[in-house]
Amino acid sequence: MPLEDSPWQNLEKDRRRKKRSLNVIRATVFALHFAQTVVLPSLSSYLAVFHADIRMLGYCLAATCIGEVLASPLFFFWYDRRPAKEVVLGALVLNAVASLFYSTATDATSVLCSRFFVGCAAGVQGVLVIIASSLSHPRRLQENLTSIKAMYTVALILGPGLAAVGTFVHMPAPGPLGHIQHQLPKYLHEISGNASSLSSRPTSIGASTGLWIP
Repeated sequence: MPLEDSPWQNLEKDRRRKKRSLNVIRATVFALHFAQTVVLPSLSSYLAVFHADIRMLGYCLAATCIGEVLASPLFFFWYDRRPAKEVVLGALVLNAVASLFYSTATDATSVLCSRFFVGCAAGVQGVLVIIASSLSHPRRLQENLTSIKAMYTVALILGPGLAAVGTFVHMPAPGPLGHIQHQLPKYLHEISGNASSLSSRPTSIGASTGLWIP
């Protein structure tokens, strides 16, 4: 006949279970915000492929926020009636599907819809805060909530950072300058033109006066 666990063993198992659950919440918050921020460096270029108006960029950014606001009450409603695991898993699945939809978009409207649904998935954050509060000891509640909120900052740094590097490495080298992903500021074009004319002149201190930056 197996021996029952002692009270302190049960307490230790419960503590480990809560710790794992809090780590899952942190990872979920990071994943949801990473999906929002990772597209920021390339979103304008992606829309330009579909010849979208510049206002569409603002619409896409706003759609993410609007989706989050609208979906939040729905996640609370779901959480009141179903297990927490189901709610969180549903948000992650929605986030993954929306991100896949973004990568396979065929027009600007598809991009807009994908950003809206990515925002909808992030609406589960309120539920995650409630779950984390119920798992935390009162003395560690503030510490745990702060660590969860820190995932926003981590995602905001890593998302655009990794995307910017990946965009630069994987995009083809520019043909003539002017491709949207390699477009240089106007003054660099001016410097390039002036530098070419300077190279054909005798080098002198006064020769640099021909370099003009608007």
